[in-house]
Amino acid sequence: MTMDAEEAYQTYSDFAFAVEPRVDAPLTPEQRMVLERALQAPAIGILLRGFSVRVSTQRQPLRVLRDGSLEIGSSALAHSALAIFHLRHGVEQLAWARAARGSMQEVSAALLALHSSLLFLESMHSEDRARVLAAGPAWLGDSFGSLIFQRTQQSSPQVIAAGLARFLSFLYEVTDYLSRSAEDCEAAVACAAEGLAIAQPTERLLTLGGDERLLVRPDLGLNRYGCSPSPRSRAITFSTCTASSISAPGYGSAEAQRRHLFPAALAGRLVDGFVEEMAWARGRLADVLQLEQVSGAKVLLTPSGTDAELFAVYCASVVAKRPLLNILISPREIGSGSRHAAAGRHFDHMSPLGGAVQPGAAVEGLPCDQIRVRELELRDEMGQALPRNEVEDRLCELVRRGIKVGESVLIHVLDSSKTGLGAPGLDCIAHLQATYGDQVAVIVDAAQMRVSRANLAGYLRQGFYVIATGSKFFTGPPFAGALLVPSSVVSGIKAEKTFPRGLGCYVSRWDVPEEWCAQALHLGTSPNYGLLLRWQAALWEMEAFFAADSRSRYGIFRDFAEILHSRMGRWSCIEPLPPSVYRRASGEESESWDSVPTIFTFLVRRTSGLLSYDEATAAYHWLNTDLSPWLPSGVSDAERRLAGQCCHIGQPVRIRYQDGIWIGALRIAPGARLVSRVCFDPSIGEDRAQRLVQQISAACIVLDKLDVICRYWENLVEASKRAPIFRMLGPK
Repeated sequence: MTMDAEEAYQTYSDFAFAVEPRVDAPLTPEQRMVLERALQAPAIGILLRGFSVRVSTQRQPLRVLRDGSLEIGSSALAHSALAIFHLRHGVEQLAWARAARGSMQEVSAALLALHSSLLFLESMHSEDRARVLAAGPAWLGDSFGSLIFQRTQQSSPQVIAAGLARFLSFLYEVTDYLSRSAEDCEAAVACAAEGLAIAQPTERLLTLGGDERLLVRPDLGLNRYGCSPSPRSRAITFSTCTASSISAPGYGSAEAQRRHLFPAALAGRLVDGFVEEMAWARGRLADVLQLEQVSGAKVLLTPSGTDAELFAVYCASVVAKRPLLNILISPREIGSGSRHAAAGRHFDHMSPLGGAVQPGAAVEGLPCDQIRVRELELRDEMGQALPRNEVEDRLCELVRRGIKVGESVLIHVLDSSKTGLGAPGLDCIAHLQATYGDQVAVIVDAAQMRVSRANLAGYLRQGFYVIATGSKFFTGPPFAGALLVPSSVVSGIKAEKTFPRGLGCYVSRWDVPEEWCAQALHLGTSPNYGLLLRWQAALWEMEAFFAADSRSRYGIFRDFAEILHSRMGRWSCIEPLPPSVYRRASGEESESWDSVPTIFTFLVRRTSGLLSYDEATAAYHWLNTDLSPWLPSGVSDAERRLAGQCCHIGQPVRIRYQDGIWIGALRIAPGARLVSRVCFDPSIGEDRAQRLVQQISAACIVLDKLDVICRYWENLVEASKRAPIFRMLGPK
């Protein structure tokens, strides 16, 4: 059952207010400030919901009580890092204990909670981690050191669980409900070994089961996309054409999914529980996208849209039974790995499930020698969009030549590029299929997901594959991909041999539709818990978006587009490009939300000229960083405040080749979260009108900060030469 408007509003309301602990101890002003900061830390308030917390005069920093409450001693309030760690450890103990049934499971739950808490400690900033360990107790440092050693030795889960059990006597002091039976302890260690896979912080799990793009840099707390796996409530975010940090409700949904697996883990059936939840996620996605409109269409979950491309290329080659010409549309404006994936080759140094691979090397079992890739750009070298008829004429010629030499053709329909462009039109596709029949197959690159459910269903009815994601327009965390497969392909693949082992680097047998179980025998069985959690977060965002009525969705995007585009002329450093939106076919519905531009692309000009691609990349990183310490003395308070505001927008795109260098364009891209927040989030305004004004004002702050960056560009470049971390964000 999908979310309704009342439920969406209630969820946003719940996250709008901080958790208020009961304070039974006299606190100094410093301690009270530490407590407030700890409760405002990313994810802490979300994790504490549903549990009672109180501050007492006890000497111990943490006590987990039999009544299901968490008690923090005033000694834990010496520093915010201490308070954050002990709150995190306490809530892990409470969540796992709530899932336990019987004394043995309670002991196992305590060990698993300790494991998760120690991994959280590892993720903390080195200075904060040192404060926690220095404050004690001593056993905490010993257990942390032991776990880190076991992990560097790549010890088995059984060895790691046994190592944690050495500290059970200390966990008895932290919790007041554990059994001290030796028999319980031995069985608990065996049980805990299996549960270690999800006895990890949610923000850590969200970064697993992908490739290098998901890895978080400890010094910045962000991945390559500029995203955090924890909510960034203070950051302004219009980055949906690239990727977004997880929202508070999205994080809460992912955490709820993790906890939902706790009983299965404690009962020794974690993998079975995962398989059930993965099937549920596929079904829920089909429900949200209303795929029941399309008989026989199925969902394959993949870490990213690029991974989905690999699977689609394999399916197309199997169905074609002859050499394949894969025509890629505008590769500069789609995923960077698409060129390799379109040829059936690895595209990163790390695969989601198979470990290290070599970019450009053939994926085992894919007929790379039978796949030829041709590219078709949508812009000229000056960045101007090419006329639609010119693009389609070139496409028709490529298809004609491919068919002539005995190839089947796979055409990519680009539903939306990184700047909103799309091609070819569906009228052109209909003409090609009428001319060449089943020698032409179509895959729709809808990874941006700037497409209505009606248009999505239309693609599948025509027998097109569709690459989808929950992590761009829909603002779920990065790496929530899917391949939507039409019924004609589902039935065709069922008659074929098993999927090649090489695809097991990207998907497991649990990710594919149940109809393909026999074909998936050679795929891996390792559960991708990160993929499951990322999709749960994305599904919350999708359901909240569709909880708004269609008129609201269209009206909010229309008003945002009109007002922002009209205001962009206020900044002399901004040169907006004409906003683009894909016109799929003649006679298309004009008041659907996907007919309105939602990507606003612009060039940035300094006195020396337009920013190059490398300079635009520096500006992009600087926008997402607190620059206030790096401005010169004497700047105004308003400028310093703007410099301190983190703004996450779309990564730069190479848009124009001029005088031997690429000019870079930046992008402001609202997504589903704009609609759900304007409709349902009371924290940004009392009514929809106020909330829309707040969101437009936030977009204008991005441009204000860019103006400050241009004004003090040389100062920032000099700072990037001096400061090690800041240097990584400067122009190359």
